Amino acid sequence: MDPYIDPERLDQANPFYKQKMDNLQRGNTAYDARAAEVSALPVKITLQTTDVCNLDWPSLDKVDRLVTVLSPLRDSFFRSRWG
Repeated sequence: MDPYIDPERLDQANPFYKQKMDNLQRGNTAYDARAAEVSALPVKITLQTTDVCNLDWPSLDKVDRLVTVLSPLRDSFFRSRWG
Protein backbone atom coordinates (compact mmCIF):
# COMPACT_ATOMS: atom_id res chain seq x y z
CA MET A 1 0.00 0.00 0.00
CA ASP A 2 2.58 2.57 1.07
CA PRO A 3 5.97 2.13 -0.59
CA TYR A 4 7.64 3.99 2.27
CA ILE A 5 6.73 1.34 4.84
CA ASP A 6 9.03 -1.64 4.54
CA PRO A 7 7.82 -4.36 6.94
CA GLU A 8 11.22 -6.04 6.83
CA ARG A 9 12.87 -2.96 8.31
CA LEU A 10 10.52 -2.66 11.30
CA ASP A 11 12.06 -3.41 14.67
CA GLN A 12 10.88 -6.91 15.56
CA ALA A 13 11.92 -6.37 19.18
CA ASN A 14 9.31 -3.64 19.53
CA PRO A 15 6.51 -4.82 21.86
CA PHE A 16 3.93 -3.58 19.33
CA TYR A 17 5.48 -5.28 16.30
CA LYS A 18 2.75 -7.94 16.02
CA GLN A 19 -0.03 -5.32 16.26
CA LYS A 20 1.73 -3.08 13.73
CA MET A 21 2.10 -5.92 11.24
CA ASP A 22 -1.52 -7.01 11.73
CA ASN A 23 -2.68 -3.43 11.20
CA LEU A 24 -0.49 -3.03 8.10
CA GLN A 25 -1.85 -6.28 6.65
CA ARG A 26 -5.46 -5.22 7.26
CA GLY A 27 -4.77 -1.86 5.63
CA ASN A 28 -3.09 -3.47 2.62
CA THR A 29 -5.95 -5.95 2.22
CA ALA A 30 -8.56 -3.17 2.35
CA TYR A 31 -6.52 -1.06 -0.10
CA ASP A 32 -6.17 -3.92 -2.56
CA ALA A 33 -9.92 -4.60 -2.33
CA ARG A 34 -10.66 -0.86 -2.75
CA ALA A 35 -12.81 -1.13 0.36
CA ALA A 36 -15.02 1.83 1.28
CA GLU A 37 -14.61 1.08 4.98
CA VAL A 38 -11.31 0.11 6.57
CA SER A 39 -10.76 -1.50 9.95
CA ALA A 40 -7.07 -0.63 10.04
CA LEU A 41 -5.63 2.38 11.81
CA PRO A 42 -3.43 4.85 9.92
CA VAL A 43 0.04 3.37 9.49
CA LYS A 44 1.72 6.70 8.87
CA ILE A 45 0.74 10.23 9.79
CA THR A 46 2.38 13.14 8.02
CA LEU A 47 2.13 16.54 9.65
CA GLN A 48 2.91 19.52 7.51
CA THR A 49 3.23 22.50 9.80
CA THR A 50 3.54 26.12 8.84
CA ASP A 51 4.04 29.33 10.78
CA VAL A 52 0.88 30.85 9.35
CA CYS A 53 -2.63 29.48 9.53
CA ASN A 54 -3.77 28.74 5.99
CA LEU A 55 -7.40 28.05 6.87
CA ASP A 56 -9.95 30.40 5.38
CA TRP A 57 -13.06 30.70 7.49
CA PRO A 58 -15.15 33.73 6.54
CA SER A 59 -17.10 33.63 9.82
CA LEU A 60 -13.95 33.79 11.93
CA ASP A 61 -13.95 37.57 12.04
CA LYS A 62 -17.55 37.47 13.28
CA VAL A 63 -16.56 35.05 16.05
CA ASP A 64 -13.66 37.31 17.03
CA ARG A 65 -16.01 40.29 17.23
CA LEU A 66 -18.51 38.30 19.27
CA VAL A 67 -15.83 37.22 21.74
CA THR A 68 -14.64 40.83 22.01
CA VAL A 69 -18.18 41.97 22.83
CA LEU A 70 -19.06 39.12 25.19
CA SER A 71 -15.82 38.92 27.19
CA PRO A 72 -16.49 42.06 29.28
CA LEU A 73 -20.06 40.88 29.90
CA ARG A 74 -18.81 37.48 31.03
CA ASP A 75 -16.22 39.04 33.30
CA SER A 76 -18.72 41.42 34.89
CA PHE A 77 -21.18 38.55 35.38
CA PHE A 78 -18.63 36.45 37.27
CA ARG A 79 -17.46 39.41 39.34
CA SER A 80 -21.05 40.22 40.33
CA ARG A 81 -21.73 36.61 41.34
CA TRP A 82 -18.50 35.60 43.01
CA GLY A 83 -16.84 38.94 43.69
